[in-house]
Amino acid sequence: MTKWRRALPVAFTAVLYAVAPVLCTPASAQSEDPALFGGVALFDAAGVPVRSGDNLASWAAYAVPAEVFPDKGRPTILSAAQADPTKPAADWPVTKLAELAADTSASEDLPGPLAAISYGVVPVGTADLAGLVQEGQIDVQLRLSYNSTGTAYWATDLLVDAATGHWEQAEAPAQPATVSLSEPTLELTTDGAAVTLRSTVNALDGGARPTGWVELFDGDTDRGLARYDPVTGEIVATDAPTAGEHQYRFVLTAVAPLHYAPASSAATSCMCGKAIRNATPTTVTVSAVPAAGNLAFGLVAITATVLPLGVAGTVNFTTGGQPLASVPVAGGLARFETNALGVGAHTISATFSPTDGDSVDGSTASSTAFTLVEPPAGMSAPTPADPSTSSGHPAMPSDHPAVSIQAAARASAEVPAGQLTLATPYSPQRPLELGRLALDDSGAKLVAIAHLGTVASAARDGITVTDTRASDPGWSASLMASDFGSGTDTISARNAGLVDVRAVPVPGLGGGDLGTARRPIKVHDIAPAPLVVGVDGTATDGLANQPKIFATAKSGRGTVYIIGDLLLNAPVTALSGNYAATLTFTVS
Repeated sequence: MTKWRRALPVAFTAVLYAVAPVLCTPASAQSEDPALFGGVALFDAAGVPVRSGDNLASWAAYAVPAEVFPDKGRPTILSAAQADPTKPAADWPVTKLAELAADTSASEDLPGPLAAISYGVVPVGTADLAGLVQEGQIDVQLRLSYNSTGTAYWATDLLVDAATGHWEQAEAPAQPATVSLSEPTLELTTDGAAVTLRSTVNALDGGARPTGWVELFDGDTDRGLARYDPVTGEIVATDAPTAGEHQYRFVLTAVAPLHYAPASSAATSCMCGKAIRNATPTTVTVSAVPAAGNLAFGLVAITATVLPLGVAGTVNFTTGGQPLASVPVAGGLARFETNALGVGAHTISATFSPTDGDSVDGSTASSTAFTLVEPPAGMSAPTPADPSTSSGHPAMPSDHPAVSIQAAARASAEVPAGQLTLATPYSPQRPLELGRLALDDSGAKLVAIAHLGTVASAARDGITVTDTRASDPGWSASLMASDFGSGTDTISARNAGLVDVRAVPVPGLGGGDLGTARRPIKVHDIAPAPLVVGVDGTATDGLANQPKIFATAKSGRGTVYIIGDLLLNAPVTALSGNYAATLTFTVS
């Protein structure tokens, strides 16, 4: 603590001037000066109250009058007065330190709680106390006033030591005056989600109200600054409470606590607010994979992925704003296939709708786009789906605890010149369903089998080869498959094969002994590639890469059915999905 040396009784007073002299002076003011309204509070650049310091060139950033008089204008001038005990205070020499422009907002760019003060905040600016002090210790009276006449002002005494640069506010301690705040009134929005609260600061003796800020409390929780007009005393605040009981009250903090003690209103109870909706956010992405060739009305596999895994709901797929399919989510995926899309560009969108809309949010995917084209010359176009029926079929739910894969195969035929033909009953409308893959007995892989007919159903479900060429040169039938795809996930066609191949004769048709011992058909199994070479088979590439022969005839005139089993193996690590591939049968 600096030891003050008192020299000549010199004082400077910082003044905030108002409109006219007023004789209504707070109890804390030094009433010997009839022009004195009350005290002055000082703040630093961060809006924090300061009462002392050690830098005369940067001692305070803002000066604020301690109280407000409704019939006076707000102060705009900061001055320093040098005390002269031989003269009245109104005649003391005054030096202007700073002035606030008349058109400057009272709360413009003010820091901290000062931004909530709508009356009389005057920036100190570059005012330097050192310029007022020659040597030793002196008393400086800071004054805030509304004009330069000095007829009415707010003031505070500073003790300044030029030798050390120390200063401190030297107001004598005063018994703080009390003010009262009325109990808040409530105004609720229609849904009860927001509340507006109002109160009033009651002026001391019907006169001045303290300058300061008002905070809204809910119990002991500070809900932020309220709007406080010290001229009218009005307090207004809004809050968005959670559902339940609330105890609201206002607390006033004066800028000059020596003059006014903190004041709190009574609490107002409110059963209001809106329940917090703590819903799980979701994301959905969509992909579309057309079959090989990107042909119009060809099969397109569409997949939506919904995260996080485990949320239940439905994905609605649309194209051009028109619905395509509505598919339940299983294992984070919603899949379907459609062949209802014609030539041109297509954009698929997916929207996830949760089953529990209260705890899970819905989401909309960014779209995926692709283009379908006309088939090449000489190639027949796929048959479009009947628009009166569903354009796709959703993936079936999982039976397997870790992997649920459903593969769909469709068949086409390449027919060279002449009367040699190959036909299958399978198409995009009637895919060859492999069903769900399941663990084999060893538990080392997943297996699915689809029967291409039996002896009894060969005419309906088998492969039909017909040769009416007179020269009877013979023929061979082969099969190749694309990889099985589900979005970006694949199962290699190497893992697919055609096994248990047999020829079933068709008696009664021309050359009806085709496929019998007299005119045999030589059949060949196409084994799938082993998942581990040497453990479950020898190296092969299954149905991948190039056509594999499964039946030959040296003398093939006539008609024969060929049946067999389409076999697909997959590793147990295969990702869940609805996988589809294209099978290409060729006879030549």
